[in-house]
Amino acid sequence: MITLKVDDAMARRHLLTLAAAFPRETRRALSRYGGLIRRRMAKGVKGKGGVGYSAIREALHPGKAGGPLSNGKS
Repeated sequence: MITLKVDDAMARRHLLTLAAAFPRETRRALSRYGGLIRRRMAKGVKGKGGVGYSAIREALHPGKAGGPLSNGKS
């Protein structure tokens, strides 16, 4: 088995310096990357569950879904 560990202190310091110099761009880049990961995870698990969403919702919250905030005007 081959194990590869990448933990370069010099690269970490350089990235922290860049993040401090460009805080707005760093936040934007991290949020975009987070969105990409969320989309890929959602795509990867779509349809993989054994029980459909509606069956789970019905077991936990029987009755009609909705409420005052489910109105289209909300």
